[in-house]
Amino acid sequence: MHTFRLQNVRAAVTACRLSLLFSAAVIAFMPLMPSALAAYCAIAAYLAWPVLILCLAEAVILRKKPFWCIAFLLAVVVSLTWVRHFLPFRQTARQAPEAISLRLVSCNVDNFGLHYQDYDNLRHQAALIRSYRPDIICLQERPHTNVISFDSIRQAFNAYPYYCVNTREDEVLNLVIFSRYPLSSLTEYYFPGSYNKALAVSIAVGEDSLRLYNVHLQTTGVSAQAGSAHRRLTSMIRNEKARNAQADELLSAIAQSRQPVIVTGDFNASRTSRAYRRFAAVLSDCSQSSPGLHGTWQPLGPWLKIDHTLCSPQFHNHSYAVADNPWSDHRLQVVSLHLQKTCKQPGHRK
Repeated sequence: MHTFRLQNVRAAVTACRLSLLFSAAVIAFMPLMPSALAAYCAIAAYLAWPVLILCLAEAVILRKKPFWCIAFLLAVVVSLTWVRHFLPFRQTARQAPEAISLRLVSCNVDNFGLHYQDYDNLRHQAALIRSYRPDIICLQERPHTNVISFDSIRQAFNAYPYYCVNTREDEVLNLVIFSRYPLSSLTEYYFPGSYNKALAVSIAVGEDSLRLYNVHLQTTGVSAQAGSAHRRLTSMIRNEKARNAQADELLSAIAQSRQPVIVTGDFNASRTSRAYRRFAAVLSDCSQSSPGLHGTWQPLGPWLKIDHTLCSPQFHNHSYAVADNPWSDHRLQVVSLHLQKTCKQPGHRK
């Protein structure tokens, strides 16, 4: 009986170790999975750091057992595919005697309180955003015009002569872009079966131009209103699948852009998620230019970053910070970028 119990314990330990190795592999290779399949593995992405720490601990504990030690060390190595997105990386300064400098502020304004004609919230948030003197402002969750008139929002940012909004207002997940520079070639993205959306617009800065994407991707669906644990899990998988598909649609458009690209907004995706890592595979995360966790969802302090700003390699010497926003559940993203004037693409049309 004692031998039988010992064998069961050993089998259980082996199963746990294999499950840990499998989880590390799933997390590492999630960006390569089809969007629907990756949605079912989403829970693993939220456990990425505990899985990595356990793999490292097992490699140390089992250092006298070559097979297990090497297996867990390999798991740690493949984890670098996502760990790198948390590491600060400052680009080497380039020779840029002529560069375009831009400051961007991006924020989910939480519908300016979502109270009928809550102009105090609008006034406070607008003043906070303007205090950073941005050239470009990207707002997510702009309220319906029958809640707070767009004329009032426009007046709060009247120093910005150019703007664009989504023309179809379904639900409250609306967007707006304000700019000191001319805007053109607006493209609106309305994702199937979703109230989430994105705006893409070209911005002319002197003789150069860039393509800006202001995005609000699918929410997680795990709020207290979601019901039982099973319903929350089902909702999370469904929304993760939608978010992955939305990211793929935008990435397909970005791949065809002949202009340098900036993508900013509320991704509702952490840095371990498939959606974020697909963007980070082709664009540079501006937050990696500055050390820090840069958490943007304020209820969890500095620990959860779900708002991001990424850009094409033509941008360099980034500066990135987040700022508290007492009138929203999201912090502001404050980003400075520099674009070489000589980086225009062949065949680019101004």
